[in-house]
Amino acid sequence: MDEEPGAWHRLRTAERVLRNQREDRRGAEILHRLVIRTVEDYGNW
Repeated sequence: MDEEPGAWHRLRTAERVLRNQREDRRGAEILHRLVIRTVEDYGNW
């Protein structure tokens, strides 16, 4: 991810959108966990 700093920005944006998603809560929670796990695997933001 260090080679593409924009990737971190996109992940943070996706995380915020998913955290605030009101429709399809189950799907949003699954995707949110995936984003968080990816961030944890590749470093802190």
